[in-house]
Amino acid sequence: MMRFLSLLFVALITVQILGQKRVVSLAPSITYTIQQMGAENTIVGRTSYCPEIEGATVVGDVLSTNLESIVALRPDVVFTMAFTKPNIISRLKSLGIEVVDFPTPSSFDEIVITTLHIGSAIEEQGKTQDYLSRELDNVKAIRDSIASKNFLLKSVKFTKALFQIGTNPLWAVTPDSYMSEYISAFRIDNIVSSNNGQISREHVLTQRPDVIFISDMGDMSLASAEASEWKRLIPHCKTVIVDANKSCCPTPQFFRETLQTIYEALSE
Repeated sequence: MMRFLSLLFVALITVQILGQKRVVSLAPSITYTIQQMGAENTIVGRTSYCPEIEGATVVGDVLSTNLESIVALRPDVVFTMAFTKPNIISRLKSLGIEVVDFPTPSSFDEIVITTLHIGSAIEEQGKTQDYLSRELDNVKAIRDSIASKNFLLKSVKFTKALFQIGTNPLWAVTPDSYMSEYISAFRIDNIVSSNNGQISREHVLTQRPDVIFISDMGDMSLASAEASEWKRLIPHCKTVIVDANKSCCPTPQFFRETLQTIYEALSE
């Protein structure tokens, strides 16, 4: 009897493994999302900019993709976003491979919707729901804490902000980006009012923001130098350095972690 149960268990596990979707992700944020929901074992291919996934083959980087490598992996679905070349997408589709091309989210709500679509495509709705339920509760808790901090909402201390994501030239978060919610969540105005993210330092000095968020851009020394220079130019301004790998990567968990970092910095 025990032998029969053992064989049955092995058979059930085998069926489960065989039934799993085979996923190729060509976008780091999608790979992180699948990993964070605990379904990374579905990923058989990824880009070199994605997090490492055990057993997953690197099929290119964000801008260039090896079509033959993808086809050889026999994926059930290929996820793309933003930088994947249209000819790669069309060729994959012509080979009968399902391709889901996601737009870059422009809000936290769109990040959630993208996550739901990912979970449905890989047939991991249970893990997706658990993941989203947890992160939505966490984001709500942070937003409730923000609402209770009246000195942040009504004081003239923080009324205008810049979120810098690049330097030489200076690039900033625009109102049409989900990252703008890192500012608006605190009822602070973004000094960038257009959807052109390249601005001049003269414009920043004219606007004189009360707080400047700085993406570390993968180089903490550069971000620290930028923070010091802004403090020299605008002495009253508070600077907050945030992790680019999280703030610029649209997943529910990274959004929550970045919002928490900013909340703690502004609460000091």
